[in-house]
Amino acid sequence: MVNHDDTGIQHLKDSNPSNIFELRGYPVMLAAKVADVFEVETRQIVQNIKKNNRKDPPLFPERYAFQITGQEQECLRSLGVIPKPGRGGSRALPWVVTQKGAIRLATIMDGPNAVIGLVGGYIKQPLGLPAPGKNGKGNSCLI
Repeated sequence: MVNHDDTGIQHLKDSNPSNIFELRGYPVMLAAKVADVFEVETRQIVQNIKKNNRKDPPLFPERYAFQITGQEQECLRSLGVIPKPGRGGSRALPWVVTQKGAIRLATIMDGPNAVIGLVGGYIKQPLGLPAPGKNGKGNSCLI
């Protein structure tokens, strides 16, 4: 289900590459896309992640959600996944959410749209994705 090209970038077959992609060995969605699926604002997703990470233990470790680095942001911009600032893109480093993180968000977010959106937007991801950390690429940008 994963197509490798000569650049080392991984494209997920049967999915919209701008919605689900691999980063740090995890299949992830941008928090903005998760917000669209849940029919909430992006800031609500990020606020929930940050608020629940202040707990002990944090509810969103890296395997659930993380903020991308500047290098990863540039890589995603060069691939057209996120827009440049001034063209609709934020100046802040975006957050990404794994499938487990999206499930956890759906359980803590108010409203039925979170659970309904989760089923429609994230659980339908293609099967056969590599297990987290098995690609040996570290923090390289894999889309």
